[in-house]
Amino acid sequence: MCRKPQALSCCISANTVEDYDVKFVVQEKEFQAEKKERGNFLCYSYNYTETECRQKELEAYCKFVNSIGQEVNSKRIQLSPIPDKDIISCSENNTFGREGDVLIKSCSVLNTTFIQGSKIYKCCSKSWQLEKNDCVSEEINSLLLTAESLVNSPSAKVGLPSFLRNLQNQTVLLQNDNSSANLAAIVTILYNISSIPAEAKKSTIIDYFSTVDVIVADSKKELWADLNQGQTPASSLLLNAVERFSANLQPVNNTIPHLSTETLELQGMVVTEHSHADYNKDFSRLGNLTANVLIERIETLPPNSTIVSVAYSALGRILPVNVSMSVNSLVISVALSCKRNQNFHINMTFQKENLSLKMPQCVFWDFSLNNSRGGWVNHGCTLTEAEEGNVICSCNHLTPFSILMSPDEPAHNSVEDYITHIGLAISILSLVVCIVIESLVWKTVTNNTTSYMRHVCILNTATSLLIADIWFIVTASLKEHNTQRDLCIAATFFIHLFYLCGFFWMLSLGLILFYRLVFILHNTSKTSQKAVVFCLGYGCPFVFAATTIAVTLPWNTYTRKDVCWLNWKDSKATLAFVIPALAIVAMNLFITAVVIIKILRPNIGDRTNKQERKTLFQICKSLVILTPLLGLTWGFGLATIIRKSHQAFHILFALLNALQGLFILVFGTLWDNKIKEALLKRNSLSRWSSQQTKSTSLILVTPMFSMSYPFARTFNNLCGKTGLAQVPTPRVCLSTLHQSAYLFIQ
Repeated sequence: MCRKPQALSCCISANTVEDYDVKFVVQEKEFQAEKKERGNFLCYSYNYTETECRQKELEAYCKFVNSIGQEVNSKRIQLSPIPDKDIISCSENNTFGREGDVLIKSCSVLNTTFIQGSKIYKCCSKSWQLEKNDCVSEEINSLLLTAESLVNSPSAKVGLPSFLRNLQNQTVLLQNDNSSANLAAIVTILYNISSIPAEAKKSTIIDYFSTVDVIVADSKKELWADLNQGQTPASSLLLNAVERFSANLQPVNNTIPHLSTETLELQGMVVTEHSHADYNKDFSRLGNLTANVLIERIETLPPNSTIVSVAYSALGRILPVNVSMSVNSLVISVALSCKRNQNFHINMTFQKENLSLKMPQCVFWDFSLNNSRGGWVNHGCTLTEAEEGNVICSCNHLTPFSILMSPDEPAHNSVEDYITHIGLAISILSLVVCIVIESLVWKTVTNNTTSYMRHVCILNTATSLLIADIWFIVTASLKEHNTQRDLCIAATFFIHLFYLCGFFWMLSLGLILFYRLVFILHNTSKTSQKAVVFCLGYGCPFVFAATTIAVTLPWNTYTRKDVCWLNWKDSKATLAFVIPALAIVAMNLFITAVVIIKILRPNIGDRTNKQERKTLFQICKSLVILTPLLGLTWGFGLATIIRKSHQAFHILFALLNALQGLFILVFGTLWDNKIKEALLKRNSLSRWSSQQTKSTSLILVTPMFSMSYPFARTFNNLCGKTGLAQVPTPRVCLSTLHQSAYLFIQ
């Protein structure tokens, strides 16, 4: 009430050794407080008088400052001044209020002992009437204070078992209690003590889990709905507490017990130096629902680390969900005592509780979501397989590019993921540009057989890789569809088919180069060459892809369980991609070597230093151009095939091949002088500029043709160069072979 003193007080435990200077802060104005003892507490008081009667609420709090200037503030409270003209209806215990005003008071026992929680009063019929009692019981409040002391005690591990026994007993006594304050306090206790490393004894774990059983009972459902409205839902805090308790369990005799209570089931294991078996645990003790946790390659975890998984049958009902969603299975948490390995991967199988519910989703609880409120999210989760009554969930980041060669599980490494995302986006854009450019200048640049076949190979290589890259991206979106398994099979088939098509078209380009370098006096019709390269470019890949799916699909071993790609563990179907790909890389590597040998073949007479430098430059230039066009970068896949190969090889492999579309655009299209010249004409640049380009090209290449063979012009066209060739005499045949190879890599 305005111009009347109002007592403000803050209290701390009387056991506090340190002496504090305490001030009250009201609207940023500070007032010195007086200290008085009240039972087991030290209370600091000040009689505050508000002189300005404004309708605006005032904010007040206590500021504690110790001897070295460190500062701690209490919770802030709101003061509502009452103007003199307003009628005072309630005036008990020097507390004033108008009809309908709400008063929140701290809880205390005989005004000597303060406990957690608060009481809410409302001014009705000239008296303060209790609306809601959120006070924690004395027993639970005592346990809450003990838990805070135990966490900071050097003997916390020793005192934890007896504390858990006492907590479990008190919780059972209050199982019919409908106080949300007691429930919230028990959750806080469970969370605080979960940070204490506990020995994995059955009695200790059962005491902890039995306490959880009591507070998640169906009779508490309404209380949970109320507690989940706060800034941090109590159910999220409880899940975090059980996970942390499980992760901090220390094995006894190198084992983690398998035990269950009414709503929780725990299993675990200790990873040793000789652990080679998978972590495969079935949960079947929680009513009619079952679940399974499968972790492969646990040998990658550090020795003596622990894996503990817990299944919850009731927690899913109290965690907040969207209106259109419901938890339709057990909730499973998996805790590791060590940092997760990059190749670590978990598959979980859930039995559906309600078979009539459709469109299942694999989700996980993200504690940091919505400003730490938490929530269910499906980012990075996917249905790898859905059967009648069961759902298999697995992580589904965009598969790192190296998985195409590597038999290992995909390493969800942020570097590889970023490279794959960004690299494929750049490649797709580059391949689209490449196809568009080839379409625009097609008639201009395909005026002879050799040039025509070269551009046919490049265009089909770009098209095949574009389709394969798009399907590669599609696999990342397969998350929440009933037809996910069929889509995964389709995606795997098309990725397999069109990446192989890209390889075989690169092989076709290499064979054309080899044909023109070696069989220089032989000529084949355009129709025959087209028939051969199209059979090679699309026929052979289709045979590989179709045979693979026909042989493995009936046995359900076509795709992996953890990613949409060819199976390795069960059927070795990955070899249907790896073997032809690496065979083509080896063949194109041989063709590249032939090109280098042709360049190194000596001219008639000794070479000058200038010629040596020019030859070296041409070798380097040919390697830069031929490596991406012939798919030689895929040779780094050999390193990724080796198990436990260094991550650097996977990153390098992903970087080079995710950007292959860009390399094809640059070295296969934009580096071609005939294409640049055709684009200049198409864009209506000045005739002088176009003619100048032709003249420059002739000046650069004419000396090379002065002793060239008749097919030298063909080699030049194969690499996109223009020029006029003179017919040489037979006596310079050896020199001509060298010149031809030289002109090819210009």
